[in-house]
Amino acid sequence: MRAFWGLIVAETKELLRDRAGLFWMLGFPVIFILLFGFVFSGSEEEVHFELGVVAQGTDPAIQGLLSGLRQVPVLTVHEGTEKGELAELRAGRRDGVLVVPQDLAERLSTGGATLTLYVDATQLTGQEVLSSILNQVLAEFE
Repeated sequence: MRAFWGLIVAETKELLRDRAGLFWMLGFPVIFILLFGFVFSGSEEEVHFELGVVAQGTDPAIQGLLSGLRQVPVLTVHEGTEKGELAELRAGRRDGVLVVPQDLAERLSTGGATLTLYVDATQLTGQEVLSSILNQVLAEFE
């Protein structure tokens, strides 16, 4: 055990004498951690999406879907016409536009329900997050 402690003391003294080695072993990792922490620290702002919904009908299935979307805390749901909501998307006031077909209940029962989601192609990260949120809502809705 004495030999072991002697080795530890000798290696520690050698490390403390070598200033460059000490920097690369202790200083550089600390600088690296601080640099990455500064660069990748996100803003304190919460993620939020403005979603335009074009409901092409008024059946209970569509109303249930709208109710489910409104319960998601990171979504603000705006209803409107397809033309109007797509104009809002192009103007940058919507993160996505979801078009719900008129006969949603019938299509859900046959398994052929297709919803169309329009997104801003320049916002790839937001597009993926919004798509994921909508998939979760739709999975619970079915």
